[in-house]
Amino acid sequence: VSRSFRRRGIGEKLVKEAERIALREWGYDDCFLYVEKRNPAAVKLYKKLGYRTVWVDDTATTLLPTTNGNLKSSQTTLLCMRKR
Repeated sequence: VSRSFRRRGIGEKLVKEAERIALREWGYDDCFLYVEKRNPAAVKLYKKLGYRTVWVDDTATTLLPTTNGNLKSSQTTLLCMRKR
């Protein structure tokens, strides 16, 4: 969710709708997601919604934008979270 629209419940509504589709329409039993550990607001939201960390990848990389508009590879820690 764009920074200017955060703290309005939009992320929570998006996650709940994705869960509804996965569970009711597609018939899945669990929902999984990946989140970067350096995004504590997202981790907090997912925990609030019942997600629990099932594994951590300390060797992951991500792409970050530079000031000149390019992308650079950066080390990150990925959390895989699950909700039953």
